[in-house]
Amino acid sequence: MIWSPPSLQETSWTAPEEVAQVRARAAEDKRKADEEARRAAAQKRAMMQAQADAQMAHHRNLQQWGGGPRGPPTPRPQGGGHMMMAMGGGRMGQYQQMMAFMAQRQEKLQMKRNREELAARFKEMLMDHGVTAYSRWEKELPKLQGDERFKAVTTAKERRALFDHFCCNITSELVRLALVTGGEQQYHRRSLN
Repeated sequence: MIWSPPSLQETSWTAPEEVAQVRARAAEDKRKADEEARRAAAQKRAMMQAQADAQMAHHRNLQQWGGGPRGPPTPRPQGGGHMMMAMGGGRMGQYQQMMAFMAQRQEKLQMKRNREELAARFKEMLMDHGVTAYSRWEKELPKLQGDERFKAVTTAKERRALFDHFCCNITSELVRLALVTGGEQQYHRRSLN
């Protein structure tokens, strides 16, 4: 609609007041909808960030105390909160449990190292006594019983398992040693004894 005031010779476009009000309400509604969408997106981002932070903290906690995504789980108190109160309550009780868990883990690692060391000494003893891939436990047993390294392994079941494992793998080890030293004849002579 074209309107021109009688005092001017110019024309201008103007919107009727009803149209201007509708446009203003539409602009206000759009502004409110955009603001609501931004607020919802910010809340969603904050929630996702909080979940990611919680998950990362959980994985860091598992890794710090010796676990991981596939490692041993973090020890949890048995029987609920009353047990934690008896141990000192809250975080202190959790700290004590973690310290106990770490001490047990250290003991297990030390025992494993000791077993590996004993197995290596037992294997060394078998090599010193000339045990080959064709040796039999019953025949070699009387020769081995006087050695301290034999007595260091406490159970007969473990001794027999170490002996069998040694006999199964001695051929490949001797071949590897013979190839490194160049003494193939020594390997054949030793394996035939």
